[in-house]
Amino acid sequence: MREVEVDTIEDYLKLVKQSKQEALHSGNFEDFLFRGQTADYPLIPKIGRLKARGDLISVEKLLLQEFKRTNPLLIEQHRPMDDWDYLTLGQHFGLPTRLLDWSNNALTALWFATSQSHENSEIN
Repeated sequence: MREVEVDTIEDYLKLVKQSKQEALHSGNFEDFLFRGQTADYPLIPKIGRLKARGDLISVEKLLLQEFKRTNPLLIEQHRPMDDWDYLTLGQHFGLPTRLLDWSNNALTALWFATSQSHENSEIN
């Protein structure tokens, strides 16, 4: 993948449009997925970056169980049907999970890549 520096949102959107057109021209009809990161970090979910004591699967189960136990009012309104729904909610509220956030919206990814609301040392 080539590295390109852009200075404006307009240039960014032009680059995305051009990249999509090039992909279509070469026979790739799949839509793009974007990951908004502040730097070129490895794609490792937050749970995988923990310095867990013991088995990581056990820690993950315990964290999910505690999330369910301590947030009933937060969770209830979303009506999760299974643990994947709970993990998705937990991811949204900062729970370390095995999930990575992706978007098919280039501007959403740009916001996360440039947002100052996240600590630079933490990759979400």
